[in-house]
Amino acid sequence: MWFVWCHRCILRICGTEGVGVVCLDCNGTGKVVKTYTPFTLRKERKGIDTVRRSAGSFIATGGVGPIGGAVTYKEFKLGKMPEMPR
Repeated sequence: MWFVWCHRCILRICGTEGVGVVCLDCNGTGKVVKTYTPFTLRKERKGIDTVRRSAGSFIATGGVGPIGGAVTYKEFKLGKMPEMPR
């Protein structure tokens, strides 16, 4: 757990000019508490046979879907990555 600046208060979107409000995120303290679960390993996915690289997500240019080479899911779990296209 750690404390960080409240971004809503920093961006001044919690009030209007000349009016002060108590921020719902930090309750007026100016800080919020953040917690996290440390990353230990990738989550298992059922039904996956092969893994490929992503072309991205820009639909206008057709840049979606898999590209390049493929590796088996078993190889991927052992650390092997699919090759990038040239």
